[in-house]
Amino acid sequence: MIQRDDFLDPVHPSDPDQVLYELGDPKHAFNLNTDFTTGKFSFGYQLRFLGHMAINLAEDVFAVGGNPPQNADYAEKKFYPNIIYHDVRAAYDISDDWNAYFGVDNLSDRIPPLGLTGTGEGSGIYEARGRFWYAGVKVKF
Repeated sequence: MIQRDDFLDPVHPSDPDQVLYELGDPKHAFNLNTDFTTGKFSFGYQLRFLGHMAINLAEDVFAVGGNPPQNADYAEKKFYPNIIYHDVRAAYDISDDWNAYFGVDNLSDRIPPLGLTGTGEGSGIYEARGRFWYAGVKVKF
């Protein structure tokens, strides 16, 4: 994302409220998906990256709208860290109509940083359940 500002103050309508870099709105975030199939086997991998976000308001850390940072020394840590999630999946075609699969999401068992729960406004961007295993069978009728 390049820029995300809200303009909420009717007294100062040109003063932006920077949303970018605040919890739930990282500047850098991306997914990488790849699959490999050979014969009846297929393997998949997904990487999910969430860049760092300000622990408090972006205006506390950054100069916004020509104003200096509002509270630059409010804490030693100013940002939630970058997070990377890894998901893997394997599948086997038993026949044309049957497929068995197995996978693990959040392979490295990353929990939300700095005491966040992964639920609610903003922190819902993080994986809340930790490592998640699954398996199943798909049948075509």
